[in-house]
Amino acid sequence: MRFRRMVSLLLLAAYLPACTSYQPTTQPLAELTASPKPLEHVRVTTVAGATLTVDAPRVVDDSLFGTTVVIKKGAPTTQPVAMPLADIRTVQVRKSDGTATMVLVVGIVGAAVLIGVATSNALDDWTLDFAE
Repeated sequence: MRFRRMVSLLLLAAYLPACTSYQPTTQPLAELTASPKPLEHVRVTTVAGATLTVDAPRVVDDSLFGTTVVIKKGAPTTQPVAMPLADIRTVQVRKSDGTATMVLVVGIVGAAVLIGVATSNALDDWTLDFAE
């Protein structure tokens, strides 16, 4: 039983990195994609209103290059992206969402406590019934 709990907690902890969201940034795109720690993904909104996620973004001169995933014939395919920086209205980067992470951690701990209390009470009742 203890092994199952540990596996469950490990699986739930694996979801913690998923507590992220795209948030607007005012930092220049050239700085975000520069070494030594370039971003893996950025979400851009164009002047025309289109929003797309650019993977492996890099800025060369006055253009943004990278790839994006497009669904064609029901299957995801990677497509190259190249657009002038002048065509980009906003840039969003993926950041940790502290509130969502806190809610998830409190929920996991609360569920573990409830399961522990319920199991303890059930075992106490079973022991009393067995002793009689």
